[in-house]
Amino acid sequence: MEQTIILNTQYSHLNTKIISMKKSFFLPILLLPLIGLGQWQADMTNSMQGTVQEYKVHSDGSQYRYDYAADITGILIVRPEANQTVIMIMEEKIVHYTTTDGMMSRMNDPAQAYAGYLAYGEEKTEGRETVSGYDCIKKVIYKDDKPVISMWFSEELNFPVKMENHYSVNTYMILENIEPWEHDPSLFMVPEGLTEVDEDMNPVDRKP
Repeated sequence: MEQTIILNTQYSHLNTKIISMKKSFFLPILLLPLIGLGQWQADMTNSMQGTVQEYKVHSDGSQYRYDYAADITGILIVRPEANQTVIMIMEEKIVHYTTTDGMMSRMNDPAQAYAGYLAYGEEKTEGRETVSGYDCIKKVIYKDDKPVISMWFSEELNFPVKMENHYSVNTYMILENIEPWEHDPSLFMVPEGLTEVDEDMNPVDRKP
């Protein structure tokens, strides 16, 4: 069976397992560079049909990072300005590099999950709501007059605070306990000693 790296989220569900991405369900959010933001951290809850997993999110204003620890420790670093996503599985000591708008990135990053749906339906702005203490724009994508996915987007954070999948019961993500944090540049560095692999889990030969 072909294997690939997926910290599989509901959009896809950051479920740190190495599985085939060919059949992964993914709700392809925003490709905006995070310019001029404050530095913040939050707890993120991802629910896929009621199966809940918890993550930590850090943003330094130009990039952000997800941490997940359960059966496997997964780390995802997203650098929108560089169009780069870094996926690491620490127990396996492997790292995979891809583009932020590529399938592999979108299968692991809820914050890239919304944009892919714009091609499949009509986006409507449905006012403003407060979510987790932040004023958000609510946007919904419709297909055939039926809601597909809703997003509550904070302009202050330049990040979605909540998403809801209308095609899958009890499938959503939400940020909570959002607060400032003291910037630690090391969080956005790839540690030494990791082996770079491609989407098929094969080591990448960088020799000229």
